[in-house]
Amino acid sequence: MNKKFGVGTSRRQSGPLVFVALVFVAFFTSSIMSACSVEVNSMKPEDTTPSPIVMTFNQPETPLVLAPTPTSTPTPTATPYPTNTPAPTSTPTPTATPYPTNTPVPTATPIPTATPVPTATPFPTSTPFPTGTPQPSSTAASFETSLMNRAADSISTLSTLHFILEIRQGKVVLSGADLKRAEGDLKRPDSYQASVKLKVVFADVTVKIFAQNGVQKMTDPITGRWSTSGPSETLNLVAMLDPKTGIGPVLRNLRNLQVVGSETLNNVSVYHVQGLASAAQVGQLTFNNLGKQEATIDAWIGQSDGLVRQLYLKENAPGNGFWALTFSNFNQPVEISQ
Repeated sequence: MNKKFGVGTSRRQSGPLVFVALVFVAFFTSSIMSACSVEVNSMKPEDTTPSPIVMTFNQPETPLVLAPTPTSTPTPTATPYPTNTPAPTSTPTPTATPYPTNTPVPTATPIPTATPVPTATPFPTSTPFPTGTPQPSSTAASFETSLMNRAADSISTLSTLHFILEIRQGKVVLSGADLKRAEGDLKRPDSYQASVKLKVVFADVTVKIFAQNGVQKMTDPITGRWSTSGPSETLNLVAMLDPKTGIGPVLRNLRNLQVVGSETLNNVSVYHVQGLASAAQVGQLTFNNLGKQEATIDAWIGQSDGLVRQLYLKENAPGNGFWALTFSNFNQPVEISQ
């Protein structure tokens, strides 16, 4: 049966006569085909070529079967070439703008910063010529004088101060004993209180003194009782603040003034000034215990406030008096009481 289909196929390709013969044969063998249906059904797909037989009647439609060939339009699908547009994405060339960033040449504007030439104005700073005018240094005397005047005004206008008096050389008698040291407070116009160290024979004793309204009282060195002091026992310490006879007027009238230097005294910057006091001035400062000859005065004066911090008085003769005074607590509240 396969043979017959193969012969039919070859004759169909031979011409129209073969076609007529095939029709006849098909009619004749129709009965046989029905019997061979099982065999036909078992045939492979590629052998089921009867479809071409049907198509031979509609031979002009066979080109329609070729339509799948136009489906082979993968050529348009081959548009990956446009997808190869990475070339525009290769715009990194504009990113290659580092060349403009190489503008460090404008940053090389340090040339304007090189304006140190105007800073080279050291010529005006070379004004040491005017500063080298020894004229101000020649006014050293006026500086010392103004300094002492300021110190005199400051101490003469104080209302209170704390003092320490030390008799380092010479003799001062108080109530029949040698005065060695006194420490206390002064309050203008005439009040003071102090603890006084006296040397009695071979021993040292301490007494207290108190003065107010022109009356001084002192404790007995043995009993400790208070008693009014006589004229020979009065120290009159408050006289140091007297604006006419006290420390201020003496400092204002010292001679041969000179600045010894700048120093630090009890954490205070001071000027150390030295001058010469007359015998009368020495008497004023020592409650008339000294005053037979001139004395050298050393004063330590605060640089910022002009206050006298320390005062030394030395008589200009061997074996004569040497007093040391220290001042503090300027204008601090103080209560004078016995």
